[in-house]
Amino acid sequence: MTTKPCRQCGVEKSLSQFRSSNTKHGYYQTCKECCKAKASPEQIAFYYWKSKLKKAYNLTPDQYYSMLKDQGGGCAICGTTNPGAKKSYFCVDHCHHTGTVRGLLCTSCNIGIGNLKDSRMLLQNALKYLDGKPTSDDANPSSTSLQRGKENVEGLDL
Repeated sequence: MTTKPCRQCGVEKSLSQFRSSNTKHGYYQTCKECCKAKASPEQIAFYYWKSKLKKAYNLTPDQYYSMLKDQGGGCAICGTTNPGAKKSYFCVDHCHHTGTVRGLLCTSCNIGIGNLKDSRMLLQNALKYLDGKPTSDDANPSSTSLQRGKENVEGLDL
């Protein structure tokens, strides 16, 4: 048997158009196209989010929700419970050098530390700037914090 009818649309299709399963016949009764069409946008979004968690960060949804609970249900930096930018989930913050997951951040905080290149020195300079104090770069405008090292924000003593 190289074809079979889809239970949903009734069209005879090749077996490659069906997902394999552990059923008696080895394939789902509904073709891939019909399965996709009847899935809600929320289900599709959850599937892709779950796949990204696993591929990019080696996390399961249970691990994600456990991290979120451990953080008090919000962003690890500002504490907001709104992920931001019309998102349903918080950003998974990780060290770009080691891949180690640090925590979950709202979109604003994730963009903020990203724009500071995960540099402790740039973050310290930003804090000095906000306090109205001159930064080390004020004395020598040709030097850049990025040339001095790529220190992570992780473990920053403020």
